[in-house]
Amino acid sequence: MNSKPTRFLAIAAACLCGAATWASPSAIAATPSARPRAAIVADYDVAAAALPRYSLPVRVDPRFRKQMAGEFTAPLQREVALLQELAAVDGPKVGAGNLEAQTIDLAMLDLFGDASAAKTLEEASSSTDPRQVLVGKVGLLVFHWWSNVDADAQAKILDEFTALAQASPKFDPLVNALLTVAQSNAANNDVAMAARDIVEKDLTGLAAKKYKARPDKLGRPLVLTGMDVKTHKKISTADWKGKVIVLDFWATWCPPCMKALPEVVQLYKENHDKGLEVVGIDNDYTPADLLGFLATNKEMAWPQFYGPAGPQQWNRLSLKFEVSGIPTMYVIDRNGILRDIEVVSIPKELIGKLLEETADPKAPKAPPQSVVAQ
Repeated sequence: MNSKPTRFLAIAAACLCGAATWASPSAIAATPSARPRAAIVADYDVAAAALPRYSLPVRVDPRFRKQMAGEFTAPLQREVALLQELAAVDGPKVGAGNLEAQTIDLAMLDLFGDASAAKTLEEASSSTDPRQVLVGKVGLLVFHWWSNVDADAQAKILDEFTALAQASPKFDPLVNALLTVAQSNAANNDVAMAARDIVEKDLTGLAAKKYKARPDKLGRPLVLTGMDVKTHKKISTADWKGKVIVLDFWATWCPPCMKALPEVVQLYKENHDKGLEVVGIDNDYTPADLLGFLATNKEMAWPQFYGPAGPQQWNRLSLKFEVSGIPTMYVIDRNGILRDIEVVSIPKELIGKLLEETADPKAPKAPPQSVVAQ
């Protein structure tokens, strides 16, 4: 994946490095570290590229549980150890991003049968530290959600989430947890929407405010408007009502994008007549780079939006949606609802499933904040 230098938390982006070991602490915080903070962060940064490249729904899918446990358990254990080491360095000021990353990682390890992770969450939920109590309870709720693909069971879990949210409306890790469960192993779309509703209705912290301001919320309508760089015609996804739409964030200078391009072309050729539309959100630095490439790759028959902005000169829509790595794909269903955001991988299975669905005439129309003009 090509990306701008970013930090997922206040620290980094994903997993391991050999310096840390899994210790099964009695609480979320670890014993004081002798290493400087920068060294821990550097290890955590390196770990980002080491985790297997599976989307979250696949990681927790019961059909692949044994395979995912085999591939993820050791890297996740090392990631948690690094997060705990960093928390020990930060002390009482440990960031919400660290806590939310530990929460999800520990819940996933619990799902994969790691007794140490289960013990850590249980002990945290009965700690004397209020923030550890919340991390423990939220982690256990995420674990139970992933373990129960049943609408009634998940509705009860959401009742517990609601109680926590109303009692601690500014606890930011709750936002990540609720958006995580909404995206993974939800029994149906209604339950997933209910999880997102808790974020919008009951949480008021910084992360919740940032989420509410996003124009590209999963499970919500999304309309994109812009000018095709090839034809200079205005295009709006609203005009493709009843179709499945893929927004492909890419660039000609991006090797992973070039590697994925033949699959995108094949996907379009095989499914365009079935109702699939693609819009390229190009991140090239000059229009000549894009137009020259399109001139020699005429099989890319879909429209392209071009419009560099910001210090990186990426497409202004990439900046608006905070896309920090490409290729990234947004998938919109026949009702205009944003159903998935994938980085690197192409969600072929989901796209095929959505193409088999029929549009619902009663589906909600896009509210003004979901319409993004280029």
